[in-house]
Amino acid sequence: MHLRLLLSIFLCSSTTYAMELITTSTSGGIYIITDDLLTTVICSRLDRPERDVLRCTNKKYFKLILSQDELNKNYKEAYALKDEPKIIYWKNLGGLLPHQEFANAIQNKKCALAAWLLRTKKVVVWDAYCCNIQTAVNTPTIEEILPVIKWLLDTRKPLVQLNEFLSGYHYATNLVKAYPEAQKIVNLFKQYEEEEKRKADTRHKSSFNFSGVPWHARGDYY
Repeated sequence: MHLRLLLSIFLCSSTTYAMELITTSTSGGIYIITDDLLTTVICSRLDRPERDVLRCTNKKYFKLILSQDELNKNYKEAYALKDEPKIIYWKNLGGLLPHQEFANAIQNKKCALAAWLLRTKKVVVWDAYCCNIQTAVNTPTIEEILPVIKWLLDTRKPLVQLNEFLSGYHYATNLVKAYPEAQKIVNLFKQYEEEEKRKADTRHKSSFNFSGVPWHARGDYY
């Protein structure tokens, strides 16, 4: 869907670069996109890479369409000040909090973008876990956030006894009393912990069995 929108925009831009975009139809029945429609309806639905591609289409769009970093910065500032009109304004243009952009990437199956956001520290790991968990119980969108937490656990492979795993696990656990649905998130952490324990036990048994075989009976000894 997004690619079709981009293609339509690119076709329009090739013929309307020198003029202001309008919404009225031409004599031939062709409708042209206004600047407001472009920035609020179309661009607000694009992710970071798609937005960057569109901005680079021509000089006008580069000035007209704000980068995702700039949008997120303005949205975050409005959010911190609880300035509702500005929050709505920047959100309508596509502004997101870092953990929201990360969650959107996973939910839209754009894992390369999610990995890039973590690698470049556009989102910090704690926010990727805990802020998304808090958003899920507040909204509520528990089912939508489960793939995000699972992706983090499966991809990052955190050690269950260290901060990354424990922060998310305890954060979710502490919410269960007020939000019983949060137990689904806790269960994800428990499943991961059990799976890691099984893997560790298997490795330990394999190592023990191998080391317990006399050297003259070992198949790898020549």
